Amino acid sequence: MQSILYNYGKGFYNETVFFVLLSTLIFSALVKGILKVYFNRKV
Repeated sequence: MQSILYNYGKGFYNETVFFVLLSTLIFSALVKGILKVYFNRKV
């Protein structure tokens, strides 16, 4: 039983890290796009 919980926790941890990295990439891409549009309109 302990090994099943351990494997599940390990998979959950990997999924969490992957999700955080993915959301960080998407967020940075959105910020770059917004800044680009903002500066293009300002200039």
